[in-house]
Amino acid sequence: MKRLIFFINLIVILVGYSVYINQWVSPNVTTIFEYSALIFPVVIIFDVILILFWLIYRWKIALLFIFLSIGLVKPFNRIYHIYGAEKIKESNLKFMTYNLKVLSLKKENEIEKLVQKERPDILILQELPLNNKDFLKKNFNYTENYEAIEILSKFPIIESKQLKISDEKIRACYADIKFNNDTIRVINLHLSSTRVKKEQIIDIYDKKNLKNNIMQINHYLSTSFKAHQKQVKEIKRIIDTSPYPVIVGGDFNAVPSSYEYYKVRGDLKDTFVKGGSGLGTTFHDFKFPIRIDHVFASPEFGVHSTKVKRVDYSDHYPVLVEFNYTFKNK
Repeated sequence: MKRLIFFINLIVILVGYSVYINQWVSPNVTTIFEYSALIFPVVIIFDVILILFWLIYRWKIALLFIFLSIGLVKPFNRIYHIYGAEKIKESNLKFMTYNLKVLSLKKENEIEKLVQKERPDILILQELPLNNKDFLKKNFNYTENYEAIEILSKFPIIESKQLKISDEKIRACYADIKFNNDTIRVINLHLSSTRVKKEQIIDIYDKKNLKNNIMQINHYLSTSFKAHQKQVKEIKRIIDTSPYPVIVGGDFNAVPSSYEYYKVRGDLKDTFVKGGSGLGTTFHDFKFPIRIDHVFASPEFGVHSTKVKRVDYSDHYPVLVEFNYTFKNK
């Protein structure tokens, strides 16, 4: 029995380490490692339970598995912040991203109060309400709106553009913003939805339809993973060719350590790793720790703090990042 548990523990750890492979293997080659990133929190839970088992029955084996699990701390830190804070003492730029999920009028009023309280200098939005896209405009001096995504700024926007793949527009745009005596590029993205609903996750345990439910969810996820690959390629091009320091944020519909996460982040810093604390969940509808709203930034942006605001106005939580930007012209 203990040999079987030993073997299971090895498998669990290997699945955990497989998330690193997303740096190099695209969804068009295989989506298996994307699934590894998706279930990574469950993998960590199983690993901890098994290590506790070994601590009770074979402490030397427990030490072995603790040693073998050290490399899992880094991807876990992207979900639950443990280490890596920059501890920048001051900030000069406040940034916010929020997926609104086409809100009701009552929720719009609450969000406007939140924005007035937090006073971000730059706000990027996804899934704007179709009947009232402009409800936050009066709180900012400059805005750029592209269908269901928007960039709002207290500083002048000197250029803005929606991104395309061939002739097809995608839910991503950028704005070059005059920030005091410098220029920065802000990219707002909303990668295509996985289309997986909470009801489907609940219904997956229906024995009569178990196979069909699993196949449907797998189809939705694998299709979105492959669609994301194309979208991420264009977003990455805009980042790499930017003549200005970059902030990129929004709803990635992708978890930490996924292919999308690695490719968009590239050499940028993950602001949650640099300034967050505790659990980084940004999508709360499934009642499971899912962080799919990310903010990445160029090295010029020191991170003072990153906060996930636990307000229940959407199925997402807003993310606020306070930066200390080092001006190139100084």
